[in-house]
Amino acid sequence: MTMAADLNLTETIEHSRRLLKERRDEDNLEFLEAAIERFPADPEVRLLYATALVPFQPDKAPWQIATAIQLDPDDPWRLTRAARLLFDLGELDASRSYAARASQLAPEDFTFESELANLGGKLAALDGHDALAEEALRAALESEPSEEVFARDLAEFLAERGRLGDALAVIDESLGRVQDREGLLRLRDSLVER
Repeated sequence: MTMAADLNLTETIEHSRRLLKERRDEDNLEFLEAAIERFPADPEVRLLYATALVPFQPDKAPWQIATAIQLDPDDPWRLTRAARLLFDLGELDASRSYAARASQLAPEDFTFESELANLGGKLAALDGHDALAEEALRAALESEPSEEVFARDLAEFLAERGRLGDALAVIDESLGRVQDREGLLRLRDSLVER
């Protein structure tokens, strides 16, 4: 495995992202534990480290996320990723705060706009604002129809509200557009069994 000490900052970030994409979670965590020692003040290394901690030590991830954002509070891309991580960790207030800040700072052609819309929909659903939630979840999927997680989130939202037919329609429409079909097929099977 590549050693963190052999790489500069850019190479370290690229290597960690590659490990993350390859789902080599243990290797990534081990790699980033060394990298964080070399680059403790880099916000991207901190956020990558927080991401790597989630499967193994989720209780330590929020502090790393907060540190990453304190180091660079004005990066909408990092704020969006941090907001999503915090949502997944159940840290809803922090997730809302970071998502709102990301929305304020996002440029006109923001590449994470659909991620923000999806997250906003999930937060709105938790707050009981179903119409707003559905609108945001649909907007995210329409913006990126090949994104499996957006299709799954919308289908789950609809199914949880007793709209099984609508949920199955979203899944069926999305199956031809997504690369990773397994999650949608499992969801469809579980909904059909209800």
